[in-house]
Amino acid sequence: MLFRSAEVPRSLIILGAGAVGVEFASIYSRFGSAVTLIELLPRIVPTEDDAVSIELSRAFRRQGITVLTGTQVRKAVATEQHVELEVQTPDGKMSTHVADILLVAAGVVPLIFQWVLQKSENRYTVIGGKSVRPAELRLRSLRGVDAKRLTLRVN
Repeated sequence: MLFRSAEVPRSLIILGAGAVGVEFASIYSRFGSAVTLIELLPRIVPTEDDAVSIELSRAFRRQGITVLTGTQVRKAVATEQHVELEVQTPDGKMSTHVADILLVAAGVVPLIFQWVLQKSENRYTVIGGKSVRPAELRLRSLRGVDAKRLTLRVN
């Protein structure tokens, strides 16, 4: 719905503050949307250096983007008019956020790695041996895995 509309939403909640999430936050903020960026981990762009994360957070706040880190979504309700998220902040406080659109940009995995993963009992195994939980499934989790040694294993 977001990408098919010719209109810019008045408000947008983006779930996930990795590279994809922060890019959309920046774009839609510049288009005039009120943007709330929610990240489960303690900082935005968690795969980047701390300094990058800190400076980007400051820049977003100056631009009027609401940044919530270490925040868990406890409940989400979508209606025809809006989406309503109940979230819990790191200090345990609950709050409700309402927006026209919810964009989920969490758990994005590079396409190149999707074919070398097998799911088994809530864990993914990179064919070649390294096992990771879905929450760890990011490029940095695959360091140390030699792509040349990956082989397709048929069970």
